[in-house]
Amino acid sequence: MKDESIGEAAASRRVKTGAAPAPQRKLWHAGTPTYTSGGLVVLFSWLLWGDFAWSMRERAVFGIVLDLTGHPYRYTFLMSSGIAVAAMMLMITVHRRFVRLGGPEHYVAPE
Repeated sequence: MKDESIGEAAASRRVKTGAAPAPQRKLWHAGTPTYTSGGLVVLFSWLLWGDFAWSMRERAVFGIVLDLTGHPYRYTFLMSSGIAVAAMMLMITVHRRFVRLGGPEHYVAPE
């Protein structure tokens, strides 16, 4: 280290300081993302909050629609069937467009 300048030593991480080294944090990997303990707590908190908010929205919207139209709640099945059919039609439309644009043969995964 006598021949190197301070900048070169810092760049090569060979500078010794008086502080003790920081303890290594536990990291979790799920494919590309890497999570710390705090990151997992935040992730699960947002997931729980999102699930709660979604369930409150579902209860409020469908109940209000049925109350305003004056239909009994047994028509909930028909409403959900209509939503399922609409989702299938959307999925078929998206698939057709995907095939028209080249389909799986011409697909290039993002880097």
